[in-house]
Amino acid sequence: MRNHLDTLRWNAQLDRAAKVQAVEMAAERKLAHELPRARYPSLKDRIRYAGYSYRNLAENIAYGYPNAEYTVAAWMASSGHRTNILDRVSVETGVGVARSKTGELYYCQVFGAPLYVLR
Repeated sequence: MRNHLDTLRWNAQLDRAAKVQAVEMAAERKLAHELPRARYPSLKDRIRYAGYSYRNLAENIAYGYPNAEYTVAAWMASSGHRTNILDRVSVETGVGVARSKTGELYYCQVFGAPLYVLR
């Protein structure tokens, strides 16, 4: 429990949304949160496709790092990305990684808080 935060729970729907974005970025060889030519151009489009009902969403993207460890280190060194990772509202996450035809790795991590929480 670092930074007084609970560990994020893995969520298959967020994983699906993140994977779609990583694959689309790799296919277009473009790092962007929105890809107008993609089947699901925005985060909200990808979340709707994945079937996730949310009250909070955030997304981190990256490319060119050799592995997840370097990618997360870069995100933690960036205030905006770090804010997404350490956000107290998001409790679930999903991750996608894809390789472009030229070999670059594209990463996407989606953070969310479900609309309804069962207790």
